[in-house]
Amino acid sequence: MKTKTFHPAVIIIVGILCLAYPIVSTLWNNHEAKVVSQEYIGHVLNQSEEAKRAHIKAADDYNAARTGFKFVDPYQKKDLDKKESADYKKYLNTLADPKEAMGVVKIPKIGVNLPIYHGTSPETLQRGAGHLYGSDLPVGGINRHTVITAHTGLADITMFDQLTSIKKRDYFYLQVQGGTYKYQVIRTNVVRPEDISTLQRINGQDLATLLTCTPYGVNSHRLLVTGIRVLPDPISAPADSWQWSWWMLAFLAAIIVSLYIFYTVVRNKKKIVPVHEK
Repeated sequence: MKTKTFHPAVIIIVGILCLAYPIVSTLWNNHEAKVVSQEYIGHVLNQSEEAKRAHIKAADDYNAARTGFKFVDPYQKKDLDKKESADYKKYLNTLADPKEAMGVVKIPKIGVNLPIYHGTSPETLQRGAGHLYGSDLPVGGINRHTVITAHTGLADITMFDQLTSIKKRDYFYLQVQGGTYKYQVIRTNVVRPEDISTLQRINGQDLATLLTCTPYGVNSHRLLVTGIRVLPDPISAPADSWQWSWWMLAFLAAIIVSLYIFYTVVRNKKKIVPVHEK
């Protein structure tokens, strides 16, 4: 009984498709996250100016009432016993939106455009960026410090994978209720998960910090990228670029090599001249 064999070209094509899937899947999910961000922006544009001002005032009042900074690392999976607290319920109702997002974080240099959701539950951080409960809500203001966090190293979406590329004097943007808040990076820190010293308010400053796990795939520490607000506020954030992680480029290189091998096999096969017995 003959064993069925597959043509080398078929094997190569299947290999190319397998290599392409993670890239296509990630690009698609990145695109879907941007769609959610755009839907939020579109919804806010359709609101009245009075409604926008009411949302901002409620967030300002919430921030003004905060005393101290209660922080638990979002990636330690600890039970915060907060979901039933009155303050947490008030928090969820502040900057609440039918689209569920409270805002958008954009980092043009690395193509980040993610919706920001309340809290940092595992379910929330699978969908986009989370606002760290206990930090100031992202509406700016003197003596304020908001913290936005997102994953690094998820298999099917980029999120904050390239946050390590952000350096001092780079910019990122928070868009909330029609306002665009521009921040220039003043420092980057790598700290232990329990170290919250650099996340405190600083008198006279309007700060925002982007937080993610580091090193890639190890996640033993936290990368903190802190920016100070730049005035006047821009009308909108710059357009973002495509997000390409290092592993996507590696897969793309493998695909190109596979295509070259496939082309070589086909070309050499065409050059073979059949020999007929006389």
